Amino acid sequence: MQQETMTDIRKKAERLEALINLSNRIRDKERKNPVNFNDFLYMSSISPRLVFRDIF
Repeated sequence: MQQETMTDIRKKAERLEALINLSNRIRDKERKNPVNFNDFLYMSSISPRLVFRDIF
C-alpha cells in the first residue's frame, strides 16, 4: 500500500480549493436576477416561447 506524502496532500488540497473557487465564481456569474410579476407578464406577452417552454 502506498502512502501519500504531505506534498501530495497539499497538491490535492490546492486543486480542490481551485475547483471550489471556480464553482463559486460560475455560480455567482450565472445567478439570475429576480423578475417582478409585471415584467414577467410583459416578457411573456412579447416572447412566449422564451418564457414558456415545453418541458416534456
